[in-house]
Amino acid sequence: MKIRQFTILLILLQGILSAQEWNGFVEFSLSPKFSQNKLIQSVSAVPANGRYYALGEQRLQLKFEHASDRGDLFFKIDFINDNVLENTKLDVREAFFTTTPVEWMDLKIGRQIQTWGVGDLMFINDVFPKDWISFFAGRQDAYLKAPSDAIRFSLFPGLSAIEAIDISLMPFAQSDLNLMTEGRFASRDPLLGQLLRDGRLTPTQTTSTEWNNAELAARLQLGAVKGFTTALYTYKGRWNNPLAMRLDSQTFTFSPYFAKLQVYGASSRGAALGGIVSVEGGYYYSEEDENGDNPLIPNSSLRYLALYERSLTTTLDIGVQYYGEMIRNFSSIEKNYQLLLAGNLQLLDSEAFKD
Repeated sequence: MKIRQFTILLILLQGILSAQEWNGFVEFSLSPKFSQNKLIQSVSAVPANGRYYALGEQRLQLKFEHASDRGDLFFKIDFINDNVLENTKLDVREAFFTTTPVEWMDLKIGRQIQTWGVGDLMFINDVFPKDWISFFAGRQDAYLKAPSDAIRFSLFPGLSAIEAIDISLMPFAQSDLNLMTEGRFASRDPLLGQLLRDGRLTPTQTTSTEWNNAELAARLQLGAVKGFTTALYTYKGRWNNPLAMRLDSQTFTFSPYFAKLQVYGASSRGAALGGIVSVEGGYYYSEEDENGDNPLIPNSSLRYLALYERSLTTTLDIGVQYYGEMIRNFSSIEKNYQLLLAGNLQLLDSEAFKD
């Protein structure tokens, strides 16, 4: 991790010294709470200011762009003074190099913001990391998308039926920034709270940086048909949140971790009904719980949405969106959670919790 950060800063320094174009902004943000959240406690080096404020910071953002015949260099860096966490930090939000090695392919290497799909703040095939802390604390919407360290290929086959093929390889598994991890928000969870009080919950297991934990995402953009653009998606990696848990049968303790996940989906968007109509769907295949009979691993599910957008005036747009999920083997979930919520952990068959 230290080597990666040093490399990024070294490239950043070289870019700034030879910069030709740069700009940025200064921002002051404050999000006080109407009532004190007493669930937030001061632990170790994290103060309890989150009881009173979700956000209180001063931010300086600098952007640098340099274009040449060999490619384009881009940096976006935030210098943040955080009054809630009482610290100051440098956040390298984007740092990438783009080039066109051959006329039918673009290549982007480095830290970048990735996004695809057609939903409005609803994500199905967009499995790239999200920053939910920024979103709920009140930062700009752009900060909802967390950066990825990735190598991205964009292929243009020159066929009428296929506009482009995007392939993104993320060597290091990257998760969402969970809402409860910075001491800004807190809520009660009856199940996890009981496990914690009983000393049966251990810290989340992080995903190692081995190549077998790399993430791969791909998108196939098809040619427009009657004004509608369609795309197909696939992803192989892990859930973005530690929704699964491992059971140690010796100590009967639970360890949250990021289970393996595959996603297959499609989307379409075009003009219809006097506005813009978008539809998207995706199948979430839970590799480690194929039959849905392990209560400690998320079940496979089908997710879908439909969105209608229309401009009423030059300054007013409306949008209506519907989202749904169909969870496989839901009856097994109900049965197992009835036991868990009843607190009868000793009644659960340990064989059901095997990895």
